[in-house]
Amino acid sequence: MSEDSSGMNGGKGLDGMTVRWLASSAILAAGLVVGGFALGDGIKRA
Repeated sequence: MSEDSSGMNGGKGLDGMTVRWLASSAILAAGLVVGGFALGDGIKRA
């Protein structure tokens, strides 16, 4: 476990970019999910 944590904390530049990419991907995925639910709800109500 200690090796994993040290590996994650090493290479700040790459890690920062990875975190950024994961965050943007998560936001995009959340937006798609919310948009899909809103669209489905609108279709049900229509």
